[in-house]
Amino acid sequence: MAQHRRRDVRYSIQFPVQIVHAKRPHSWLTEDVSEGGIFVATDEPPPLLHLVKVQLVLPIGGHALKAHGMTVHVVDVANAKGRTPGIGVQFYALDHATRDAWEAFTRHVADNCPPATDQTPLRLVRGVTPEPLSRRFGHHKAVIELKPATLEALEELYTHDVPMGSLLVPTPIAVAPGANVVVHVTHPISRAPFLFEATVRHRVDNPPGLRVELLGVDARFRAEFLEFVRGPIIIDEDVVEELSGEGVEVDT
Repeated sequence: MAQHRRRDVRYSIQFPVQIVHAKRPHSWLTEDVSEGGIFVATDEPPPLLHLVKVQLVLPIGGHALKAHGMTVHVVDVANAKGRTPGIGVQFYALDHATRDAWEAFTRHVADNCPPATDQTPLRLVRGVTPEPLSRRFGHHKAVIELKPATLEALEELYTHDVPMGSLLVPTPIAVAPGANVVVHVTHPISRAPFLFEATVRHRVDNPPGLRVELLGVDARFRAEFLEFVRGPIIIDEDVVEELSGEGVEVDT
């Protein structure tokens, strides 16, 4: 419990951040931060339980960070009641380098900045669904993890499952058919994350898992997923040029 309380404490600090939602970038200012996420001031917040991309430069240390997040706390202008309107974003699937940089930054902030007035946790608490959330819950029912054991298994996702538009995710989590979920794929070599949205089609019992239909699979999605698959592979451009000069077709 002490660990959760420390993680949830929000500290006031303002700096620029870019939030990408529905493929549109928005430049806003943070109002406060915690170890688990950020609260961003805006009069036009995205809805609850929507995936967003976060890009920022830490005001201390100057590190540029990119992260996936989910909107877990919304303060609308109409019912702010003295609070700053905006959105609380919980970070998901941070890679090791990003997590280390963010945790070092928030430790510094905790030592040097005052606690924020609003201390609503920037995370979804297991077993606790705040009333505003329960009325709008339904965009994403769960975040389920998919950890391919090998690069070959990950490549199979790209060459077979993505073109088919569906895949089987081994998981003990029970989610009803028709529910939207977030699938968190971990690269077997780099441990980098890739998140995408899907709809549950049916439950598989042996072994337990969910058959899901991928959402938003277009040319951009396929290109981003291919970049994710090839992320840790270093391509020698001199070798590519040499092979191409010999008439060998090289797919890069």
